[in-house]
Amino acid sequence: MAKAVLLSLLAGLATGVGGAGPLLLRKHMARLAGPALGFAAGMMLAVSAISLVPEAVREAGPFTAGLGFLVGVLVLLVLDELVPHLHVTLQAEHGGGRLLASGILTALGIFLHNFPEGFAVASGYAASERLGILVALSIGAHNIPEGLVTALPLLAAGVSPCNVFLITLLSGLSEPVGALVGFLLFRGSGGLAVALSMAGAAGAMVYITADELLPEAHKQAHSHLVVLSFAAAFWLAVVLEAVL
Repeated sequence: MAKAVLLSLLAGLATGVGGAGPLLLRKHMARLAGPALGFAAGMMLAVSAISLVPEAVREAGPFTAGLGFLVGVLVLLVLDELVPHLHVTLQAEHGGGRLLASGILTALGIFLHNFPEGFAVASGYAASERLGILVALSIGAHNIPEGLVTALPLLAAGVSPCNVFLITLLSGLSEPVGALVGFLLFRGSGGLAVALSMAGAAGAMVYITADELLPEAHKQAHSHLVVLSFAAAFWLAVVLEAVL
């Protein structure tokens, strides 16, 4: 349990790494947003396709795994309708008040979205330590650009750099809570529950990739640059799968 929670904590704190980015590379971070989002999309899609879904199919069969996948997509769809987080930030371009509200809403949205991401880390870890590490790495890669797109409007609205870093850092702390809840649920359940959770985690990650990361990446950068960063991340995930 401790390792799973620690992995999810590190993945959640990666949001703070993204939040610190504009403070260190203020002149370049806006241009890096697109490639960073593309890279995160490649990692998440690869881990879902080559690790989570095949593992769920092996454990529970294609029908059950497919059902779990659809449930994961629907859960994120409902959550995104209730608390949209990434789109709001990148579309707010004018006015300090709008930028401030946008950054705060995004941080709140990330906090809520990170809970099921922590659950995903726990479900992967329940299957194997290798899979838990892969899921945590992919989610961490996704959280870095999320921290970035939260920090940029807050800085533009006049929030101090230290407070921006703290806001983005704290927004990732719901992830270990989700992992702890997931671990407690899996502790007394069988392989079927773990398989459903892995498939659901894959569905949630694919939803984030298709609905948020790739569309926003293409808005922020040239499409070829996004594709290259996406491909590099996918390749890296395949290598990590083989190494781990």
